[in-house]
Amino acid sequence: MPVMVRSPLEHKGLAWGQDVFFLGYPSGDMWGSVAFIKKAIVSAEEGIEIFLDGHNNGGFSGGPIIYQDQTSGDMKIAGVITNYLIETILVEHTDHKILNANVGIVVGHSINEAVKLIRENGIIGLVVHAN
Repeated sequence: MPVMVRSPLEHKGLAWGQDVFFLGYPSGDMWGSVAFIKKAIVSAEEGIEIFLDGHNNGGFSGGPIIYQDQTSGDMKIAGVITNYLIETILVEHTDHKILNANVGIVVGHSINEAVKLIRENGIIGLVVHAN
């Protein structure tokens, strides 16, 4: 069961342990312009960063992190995907090749930070509703 927390990001209705979804285009030319949606769990927040337990691939950066507000039931945007963590592994049985493995931690930045940057840079014609 998700645990409601009040975080510095102040995403109203977002809970640690809650399912979230993120959208991206991971396949490049393989699938053309087919959007993929993935599911993850909110694991931690620190400053403007949101850490998700899920599996990401290249091509999701900049995609939205979407969640269902636990109080209103509305779907909202918590942030945007910025990265995923990898671990370098030495594979013993393959002539000691070094591989980069996706460790299942997805990193996003708060939508509040994006809204702040938009406002600070005077982007005209964009309507943004923060939580």
